[in-house]
Formats: sequence, structure tokens, C-alpha cells
Amino acid sequence: MLVKRLTEEQKQEWKKRIEQWCASGKSAAEWCRENEIGYHKFLHWRNRFSPKKDPKPKTAFVELPEDKSDLAGITIEYKDFDIRLSKRFDHSTLQSLIIFLRRL
Repeated sequence: MLVKRLTEEQKQEWKKRIEQWCASGKSAAEWCRENEIGYHKFLHWRNRFSPKKDPKPKTAFVELPEDKSDLAGITIEYKDFDIRLSKRFDHSTLQSLIIFLRRL
């Protein structure tokens, strides 16, 4: 099996092509057609030069610090939930929450 190694010059050429595409503002497919470059080959090189993705997923929830000045509200205990409402809670949100909890 013959393995072809790319030279540094070839890598730099592809990096330059990717930069030209970015500056063009065109879709990858359109740019490839205009420059007579294979679309799938272009995608390979674009992915090769793009920054590596963080393998650790971002969390969807963030713990908010407790506002000590707002503790004079109420706490509702339901099944496995503790729902703490500040004295400035939104009544419509509470109503929606109660409707949702009744369905459980």
C-alpha cells in the first residue's frame, strides 16, 4: 500500500484556500464550483483546519447564587421537589408550574 505524504507546501496551499473561501462570503459549494475544487475534498481540509471542538459538552443548567435579600418568600414541597418562591415571584409562572405538576 502506497501512502502519499503531503508536503508542508501543500498544507499551506489548502490553508490559503480555506482563508480565501472565508473571505469570499460565499457558500462552500459555490466557492468550490467557481474555483474548480472538489467539494468533499474541500470539506476534508476545512474540517482539518477548523478549531478542535471541546469534547466536554456544555451544561444546560447553571446554578445561580442565592439572593439573601429575597428569602422572605414561600417554599412549596411537592413529591421530590422543593420550589422556593421569592416575595417578588411571577404569579403567571407559578400558575403554569402548578398546571404542569398536576399532570405528573
